[in-house]
Amino acid sequence: MSTELFDLSGKTALVTGGTHGLGMAIAKALANAGASIVINDVFADKLEMARTRYSAMGINIQTYVLDVTDEEAVETTIPVIESEVGPIDILV
Repeated sequence: MSTELFDLSGKTALVTGGTHGLGMAIAKALANAGASIVINDVFADKLEMARTRYSAMGINIQTYVLDVTDEEAVETTIPVIESEVGPIDILV
């Protein structure tokens, strides 16, 4: 699939639920369009398994343990992500 009209180079995408299923498929498509990918989950072991799967697809990701249903955790973690990875341009 051509991504000429859908170039996300230089953009950062945070994909919640990116450890598997539809979230992983979306993250893969965004990565193929040039975006840097960040995924989160409440379980560190799921993030490490996902990192292995992404790596096998040739996709480098950043991972963060984060429960998006915990408002305080979101308010604490998002600034950390943005300071380490850069501004979040895309949120899925």
